[in-house]
Amino acid sequence: MDSSLNIKERGVRGRKVRADQPLTKVSSSPVDLATAAAAFDPHCEELTRTWSTDAAAIFCLNTFPNGITLSSHEPHRQREDQSEAERLGALPPATQFHLRLRDTRDYLLPKGKYLLYKENYAQSLERRLAQLQEQGTLANSVFYLGTIVDPFASFHKKFEVTMTVLQLLENYRPGFVVLQTRSPMVISALPMLKMLGERTAVAMTIESRLESAIARYSPGQPRLVDRLSAAEGLRKQGVTVNAVVSPLLPYGDLQRDAWDFAELLDRHSDYITLGCLAAGRPADEAQLRALPLAQRLVADKEFRLLRPHAYRYLYQALKVIAPEKLLLKKVIKNAPSQLNLFAAA
Repeated sequence: MDSSLNIKERGVRGRKVRADQPLTKVSSSPVDLATAAAAFDPHCEELTRTWSTDAAAIFCLNTFPNGITLSSHEPHRQREDQSEAERLGALPPATQFHLRLRDTRDYLLPKGKYLLYKENYAQSLERRLAQLQEQGTLANSVFYLGTIVDPFASFHKKFEVTMTVLQLLENYRPGFVVLQTRSPMVISALPMLKMLGERTAVAMTIESRLESAIARYSPGQPRLVDRLSAAEGLRKQGVTVNAVVSPLLPYGDLQRDAWDFAELLDRHSDYITLGCLAAGRPADEAQLRALPLAQRLVADKEFRLLRPHAYRYLYQALKVIAPEKLLLKKVIKNAPSQLNLFAAA
């Protein structure tokens, strides 16, 4: 992947770089990523605000060739006692609902109520949406489509299921819909995405700037160049694209190549969110070590990517290049402070 800029001239770290000059040539910038990373604050607003921060209800939908799963989750609220939240097992909010790889599908699943619908899945989902609408909750809810499996993976096998779910979401119009994918087939959903308008964002997973890393650590997943092409196609049609770096995979030198990765993300997205494998709790260590993905990283001596907040260098580079893209906009404005969300579940 060529790391040079695709425009005539662009300001980077206070300097101007021409299109034929790779970003790695401007490493003499006064911005010191190592120093900035040392002062890294994992609880800053850019890393703790999610699409569902202000939601009254959170739902995760996953589509399969023979049905769907639907899970409901209590919204993450800011707690004064962060250590108490960690003691209770609260997941870092910025990584809670990202699309998972096959190797990480069952790793640190967020707590919630999980339901499986095989028979009459469309009718079951429609009943749930109608119920939320009657309760007055739907307009303040956020739906994540694709957290355990990609809604567009093996698309020919589950085309009807994914499209039916999207049609129902378009008809009932919840507060916000986050469609998470790695597949360029997301373009197939463009008419529905345009109908949802400002009520939706496509979260395109981009774990690395290197095709070789994606092939090594997530075999069988779409190529980076195809994901970026799909992201650009959506943005040209007015669809909001959120580049999601989760889980962070090797992208070169964590410090030196963070600038190139940050610039790539900036070029192809409206918003950028970050996540990594390790949550940092000792109780999760055994589960983390058992992951095939973690074992491959260890075999390749990529130990630093198994540490909490391994994206800190990339984050600091983004703070310079595209700070406005790190803070997700507020999409839920009228969420009730108290609501019995699941009383009729």
